[in-house]
Amino acid sequence: MPTVRYVFHIADAPAHGGEFDTGESQKGCTCGISTDAVIHAINVKEIHYRLIKVTHNAKLDKMGKHFQKLMTNYEETTIQKANELDVRVSDMVMRELLPDA
Repeated sequence: MPTVRYVFHIADAPAHGGEFDTGESQKGCTCGISTDAVIHAINVKEIHYRLIKVTHNAKLDKMGKHFQKLMTNYEETTIQKANELDVRVSDMVMRELLPDA
């Protein structure tokens, strides 16, 4: 079986950058790396990106839709409580690795 790499992004707010936020973070990441550059690297390295939203808000939903358009392997879910995290992560991985189970 080939190696599968994942990024589990647990978020309660969108990524920094003007395309998602109008507050202090609209200038982008202080490191200078753009969101699109990170998405490109994830795609090139064939990393499976999983967004786990801790809350529903319009800015976070907008970010998710943007990421979904650009990423080759994207999935998202929402949790209401921290104790749901292990079940959601396990479910995401198991459905992919054992699709017929």
